[in-house]
Amino acid sequence: MILNLSKFVLALTGALLLVLPALAQTPQNNQEIRSRLQTIGSVFEYVDGGITPRSRRSELARLRDAIEPLRNEVGQIIEGLEPRFAELETRVKALGPAPAKDAPAEEANLADQRKQLGAQQGEIDGLLKQARVLATRGDQLAARIEEVRRARLADRLFERTMSILDPKLWLGAAEAAPGEVRALVMHSREWFATVSAYPGVEQSALVAALMCFVAVFGIFFAQHWLTRYFSLSNGHPKDVALPRLRRAKSAVRDSILGAIALPLAFYVVIEILSSFEFLIERAHQSALGILAAVTLYAVGRALAGALLRPKDFPRRLLSIRNDTAARFYSYATYGLLIAATGASLNIIHRSLGAPRIMITATSALMAGLIAVIIIRTLLKTRQAVVDGTEEPAPNWLRLVLWIVAIVILGSVLTGYVWLASFLTSRLVHAAIVIACTYVILHLINAYFDEGLQAHTQRGRSFASTVGIRTQSLELAAALFAGAARVLVFIVALFLIIGNWGTSLTDLAASFERASFGIELGKLHLSLYDIGGAIGVLIIGVYLSRILQRWLANTVLPRTGLDTSLKNSIATIAGYIGVIAAISIALGRLGLNLENIALVAGALSVGIGFGLQAIVSNFVSGLILLTERPIKVGDMVNVKGNEGYVRRISVRSTEVETYDRASVIIPNSELITNAVTNWTHTNQIARISVKVGVAYDSDAEKVRDILIAEALRHPRVLQEPPPVVFFMEFGDSALNMELRCVVNSANFMLSTRSDLNFSILKAFRENGIDIPFPQQDMRIIDPTGLLGGNARGNNSNAPETGLTPDGPASKR
Repeated sequence: MILNLSKFVLALTGALLLVLPALAQTPQNNQEIRSRLQTIGSVFEYVDGGITPRSRRSELARLRDAIEPLRNEVGQIIEGLEPRFAELETRVKALGPAPAKDAPAEEANLADQRKQLGAQQGEIDGLLKQARVLATRGDQLAARIEEVRRARLADRLFERTMSILDPKLWLGAAEAAPGEVRALVMHSREWFATVSAYPGVEQSALVAALMCFVAVFGIFFAQHWLTRYFSLSNGHPKDVALPRLRRAKSAVRDSILGAIALPLAFYVVIEILSSFEFLIERAHQSALGILAAVTLYAVGRALAGALLRPKDFPRRLLSIRNDTAARFYSYATYGLLIAATGASLNIIHRSLGAPRIMITATSALMAGLIAVIIIRTLLKTRQAVVDGTEEPAPNWLRLVLWIVAIVILGSVLTGYVWLASFLTSRLVHAAIVIACTYVILHLINAYFDEGLQAHTQRGRSFASTVGIRTQSLELAAALFAGAARVLVFIVALFLIIGNWGTSLTDLAASFERASFGIELGKLHLSLYDIGGAIGVLIIGVYLSRILQRWLANTVLPRTGLDTSLKNSIATIAGYIGVIAAISIALGRLGLNLENIALVAGALSVGIGFGLQAIVSNFVSGLILLTERPIKVGDMVNVKGNEGYVRRISVRSTEVETYDRASVIIPNSELITNAVTNWTHTNQIARISVKVGVAYDSDAEKVRDILIAEALRHPRVLQEPPPVVFFMEFGDSALNMELRCVVNSANFMLSTRSDLNFSILKAFRENGIDIPFPQQDMRIIDPTGLLGGNARGNNSNAPETGLTPDGPASKR
């Protein structure tokens, strides 16, 4: 069966070599289009016969690659025919409807033109229908290929072989090893016999060896020289870190130099040997596969060195100790070396046609060793975390690594070797991508946060080059940095998912087939759908919080907006992100948002009364955030609760009183009730100081003193000037009132207190009295018991302070 499929794929490839050059040109007329569509249809029929449940994944991938350009060609043909059909339809409509049978005939030229346009329209319509049918057929073929390929991969991943602890695995590998060695010897003899037949092989071999030596020596010498030339820590203290921007530049530069040298040298050697025909086709393909493994090792090792810097603390990006950095670097190097060695051995196994048990043993050993290295690393970091000396990795990362390591080790021990190998290879690839992303993000953050500041020479130069004001430079840098971070995240996500790609789909399909679901009417919800929706919701909410924090802490502080508007923008952005995450999660479950709206409308009457207060507060919160009658930082008085607005949320507003107590006020109270806002339009506020002076005081002098004391205070504005009003003639004093405007409502009470102190001092210095309230009291004694003349004769009054005229004063 496999032999027949291989012949089929070879035949299809040969047919496509004849078809694709013709399809590379854009069709010019209907006859060419019809011919091409017929050819594409024949190829689709040919591919359809080659898709079977037992097709190998490599053959299915080649079939997919074969029909992909044909599908694109059909799409281009449709895109070219649709405007032509629309143009003909417009011209036919411009001629108007054809005359009825009993109506007079139209002119001959119009009838000929109508007939000609109708024929062209019918021909193009037929081509369009044929092309659309082929487009649908191509989509169906691609879906079938993907479905079969996913099923094959899923079956392979969950295929149970032998445990790594099973002696049969290693005994079988030991029995198969001599056969593989004999195959290697046989291929080596064939290669030697083929190469020996070349004329002048000795001279060619000598020249090739010399060229390889020169190339490899030159590459590594250039790497060493450039690394020393660009070294930034020369003359710098060994225990002091370099500035962040210099460390980031050094990490990027050393990562590139370290990642290029070894793969480039290996590739040059391959190309030199191939140019002298010392590598036959099979050996060349195997060498390219080993080159991929070498590249994996070199890139990972270079990134680990750039991040950890075991012997170079000044340029280290991670804030960890020297011994921890050296230990992590060693473990990372061992893991990469094991992964690269295992991948290379599997390539050699397949090239030599080794038994499957050899590949199984190699994959099991590779996955098991990498899992052990991960566990060993985590155990080493645990002691540092327990002692509190440092935290080499976040808690969530350690938890994820523990889970992955246990799953890999458990898969190897239980016999799911292919699943363990799959997870191990994807883990190594994802770790390399994440490390590269970290280095690039570190450079972006350092460059835009430090290099493009308004007070630096680089920042001023960049502002003049771009043509923006220096004051707007930090805002532009924050926006550029945000856009660059998003771009880097998207590229990293595609690189990681592109490697997992369909494999994740395969695993998901397997879990979906194995798991039960929930039936809700016509909607079937599997555990995979529910888990995916929950994951989408969690990730969406997390990303919306990141966006909200980025706006609140990075972008908006660099704008000229006031604090309340910044808070409103960040809050609304967070709400939009959460709503979008909920919508996407519901769509992931297969729920139609229109149906949800209908159900919500039907239930709104029943639950409206129960949720009336919540909805009212929610709507009031949106009004507060958009109209902003009350802003964060305002000084307000709501039903006797006076203080500062600290936070405005969807449901309530937090007001901090002058006693440092937090009062939570529902938003509906702020919309429906009267609210005193001292700082709604500006910060200035008016205060008044009431004072009474004795009747014998000089009123003009009192006025001048009050105005002078007000003008002397630093928080009293000169414009509008302070004024003094003579309010009334009181019972005991001349009542006056000083009114003045202070520059901030936050200092009304303290300013009033300072003015009271200064006015009292000035009055005393100028001999102006502030009288007590006085009241005369007369006691009438008609019986004469008090003796003497009760109406005024008080010479015999007892010494009790009580006189017929009343006490001297009463307060």
